[in-house]
Amino acid sequence: MRTTIKRAVSLKKEQDKELKKLCRSEKVSYSAILQKAIDGYLKNKEMMAMEEAYAKYYGNPENIEKDREVMQDIQGMSKVVWDE
Repeated sequence: MRTTIKRAVSLKKEQDKELKKLCRSEKVSYSAILQKAIDGYLKNKEMMAMEEAYAKYYGNPENIEKDREVMQDIQGMSKVVWDE
């Protein structure tokens, strides 16, 4: 079973020129460069979504206080002497 799909892509002439130059300098195929670019774009999109969720969560003062209480509980438990 085939794992790749062929697609036609429209690029500006300058973009195509730069891509070809990059392919020669990196000694990789046109497809490999485009795949890396897409992977980077998707990873960046995921990171931005995670940063947005983080900012939204910690933008709420109640969540900050709740996390502070949990951390204090964890620190208190770490001071407990465990029987061997």
